[in-house]
Amino acid sequence: MHQELKAALSADNIINSENIFAVIEFSSETIRINGEILSGIRYEKYNQIINKYEIKRGRNRMIQLSPHIIRIGNYEEGDFTGTIFTLPIEE
Repeated sequence: MHQELKAALSADNIINSENIFAVIEFSSETIRINGEILSGIRYEKYNQIINKYEIKRGRNRMIQLSPHIIRIGNYEEGDFTGTIFTLPIEE
């Protein structure tokens, strides 16, 4: 999932060499990436990825993506419940 999201975010110029982090928030009705609400083709693109990996939607559900970590879960101020994957550092 990390590589698929990274490729999609790069293609949409959401992440690049200067901005390597992304926060994807998805409630039952919206998808917001780094604060921008998605619509149309971009909404469908990320909706397909979320559905492909059977990630349930929720009020505080987010994906946090960095070059070597992906966190998927519920975020509330000072609290995280979910899954964290750490990827190997490429040399």
